Amino acid sequence: MRLTSEEQAILDGEHGKPLQKAVKAVVLYGEAVGASHLVDIEGEGHFSISDSTPGVSAPLELLTELTQANLRTKFDFTLDPKEPLDFKNLGLTEAQKIEFRRMYPTSQQYQHHMRALGLKNRQAYTCSPYVFEDGNIPQFGQILAWSESSCVVYANSALGARTNRTAAILDLLSNIVGKTPYFGLLTDEGRKAERLIEVKTETLPHPQLLATL
Repeated sequence: MRLTSEEQAILDGEHGKPLQKAVKAVVLYGEAVGASHLVDIEGEGHFSISDSTPGVSAPLELLTELTQANLRTKFDFTLDPKEPLDFKNLGLTEAQKIEFRRMYPTSQQYQHHMRALGLKNRQAYTCSPYVFEDGNIPQFGQILAWSESSCVVYANSALGARTNRTAAILDLLSNIVGKTPYFGLLTDEGRKAERLIEVKTETLPHPQLLATL
């Protein structure tokens, strides 16, 4: 994959080991998907790594290394809903509270790191960041590196932005580097339809039926 002199310098470790690790992960990802080069990310991120469940979220040691190096994303980002520790509004039993605390023992550390890395604000937890007036609303044609699957579909099809379904954790690293591999839905060719389906009906069908086509 072709790299600019700036990208190569980061990969060579000239800007510190944590950023070197981040760009190396992005470059390896790009090589795996056959990307020709990296392109600049142009808008805020939206990530699916919003909880601290072991095996699902970014490991705390990774987040700690990134924050200790004072790294943060190129733009602010929003996250999927966080773990249900808002006990006041959930009407949980004591047994449920105990279980949730057991499931998310590192919740506070995790949220601290995500705020340091660029979380938009303390209310920036949502599956639909584009429905709020002051939310995360990509502009037409903007290149992004999002990971939440429903948001990726909406950003591409309804808003006209460009983002692939970036893997969790790689979404964060890409947005820290400020670059993402150029392939798939970022390209003009990758956005062309492969089939034309003509639907003839006397009444308007249910939209979910059309989506299955």
